[in-house]
Amino acid sequence: MRLVKTEKIRPGGLINFLNNYLRQFQSILVMKKLLIIFSLSVLFACNQNTESNSELESETMKTEPESKNEETESGLIYELISSGNGPKIQLGNEVHTHIVLTLEEGKEVWTTRGPDGETFSFVLGETGLIAGFEEGVLKASGGDRIKLTIPPYLGYGERGAPPDIPPNATIIFDIEIIEVIAK
Repeated sequence: MRLVKTEKIRPGGLINFLNNYLRQFQSILVMKKLLIIFSLSVLFACNQNTESNSELESETMKTEPESKNEETESGLIYELISSGNGPKIQLGNEVHTHIVLTLEEGKEVWTTRGPDGETFSFVLGETGLIAGFEEGVLKASGGDRIKLTIPPYLGYGERGAPPDIPPNATIIFDIEIIEVIAK
């Protein structure tokens, strides 16, 4: 039989050894707990961010719908850029607008948007506006922003409106409905 030589353990040695071992083990456990807490915090924050983005997107969609193109039977192309909350426009209403008029090629012909902030006002159905303009505005409501692409036969036709609008020109109105007053 063989005897194994062992070292003598000092009275406090085993306790010190065990205490050191436990401290290291506790440090590892604390680190694991901190890592779990951190991971859960990150997941929670990401989830909150996703929910708030979803809420923001749904709010945006309520006030700024995707542009909606609609071609009417007459050939007018009506696009709702943003939706307002004002009254539906009817014949006889006084309508105040900001307008940018461009040719199909992109050349700006006329605008009321500028430093002086003047508006273009008219009474729908009584002012003698071109047919495509009246048809498009009649589909809008107060606060709307619309884009009307008007073919020549609903606009200025073969005569045009010299010198700015040539004959048979397709014209585009970007219209912001500022105010609608019932008469």
